[in-house]
Amino acid sequence: MDGLRFPSVIENIVRALAFQVGSEVNYSELAQLTGTDAKTVEKYLRILEQAI
Repeated sequence: MDGLRFPSVIENIVRALAFQVGSEVNYSELAQLTGTDAKTVEKYLRILEQAI
């Protein structure tokens, strides 16, 4: 979990993903929902993928 500057953002991303189960992931939409930018969303999703 190196590189996580804002753990609350990852929580918000996971929550937003939970509401979009079955839908395509859109970094821009997730960024807007979580109040961050698309690059951060992409980076944090990559970290989550590696944690599985």
